[in-house]
Amino acid sequence: MKRIGMMVSIVVFIALCYSMIAAVCAEQQPVEPEFQIDNRKEFAKSVQGPVLLTHEKHSKEHKVACTECHHVYKDDQNIWKEGDKVDKCVTCHPTDRAAAAEKFGETKKLDLKNAFHKNCKDCHKELKDDDKAPYKKCSGCHG
Repeated sequence: MKRIGMMVSIVVFIALCYSMIAAVCAEQQPVEPEFQIDNRKEFAKSVQGPVLLTHEKHSKEHKVACTECHHVYKDDQNIWKEGDKVDKCVTCHPTDRAAAAEKFGETKKLDLKNAFHKNCKDCHKELKDDDKAPYKKCSGCHG
């Protein structure tokens, strides 16, 4: 009788482990190889076209860490880690400067356009290679 009870306990334990692993894996979002950043709907005025971003090119070829773009700050520390949910940038970065300043009480947190431009353009400027520096013209990034 004790053996049957022990076997049932082991089977239940293994089933719980598998279900916990499945739950964690289900929460992780798959990484799209490339996608368009298109926030034209969020802006009242017309803005440049969308930007095509390739994860593989940035992460593998250029060795850009995921946390260079993805972030969730708590106590001035980025606590976001690979596999965590990725919210749209507009969730935290309002589309206009006044709203960003009002929401955050300071300009430390950027509005959406400037958050993208600061992150993307600053990195591309560091390349110092004209062939790999599309930031010099809006159409270099915006389709």
